[in-house]
Order: sequence, then C-alpha cells, then structure tokens
Amino acid sequence: MAQIVPFIPSNTAFDPETINILSTAFESAWHSIETSNSPAARPAYAFAMREVVARTYLKIAGCCRSDINAE
Repeated sequence: MAQIVPFIPSNTAFDPETINILSTAFESAWHSIETSNSPAARPAYAFAMREVVARTYLKIAGCCRSDINAE
C-alpha cells in the first residue's frame, strides 16, 4: 500500500488517513486500467502512466484540501 507516496511533492503534506485513502483510490484506478487491457498499462508506458494517475489524484486532493481549509 501507499504506493502513491513517492509521487507526493516535497512541499505537500497529507495526514496518514488521507494518504491511505489516496493510495487505495490510486491502486483501484490502476487496477481498472490494467484489467481493461489499456495500452497505458503496457510495460513501456506503465511507470509514466502510474505517475500521471498518481499526480492527478494528488492534485485533486490538494485542491479539495485548500477548499476545506478556506471555509
């Protein structure tokens, strides 16, 4: 688990519960990509595509966290 951690920017912090949620969502999304036989899951593209998926989840989580803290 927590395979999303290497993709978290050094200037960003999430609590352990959020990291667990993000990691679970990330792994679920990647599993869906793999089982769909998507070209993105091919060995030549897999690492780069995992990074794209991870960074997308982290960007969304960061935006949501900012919105929550603003209230």
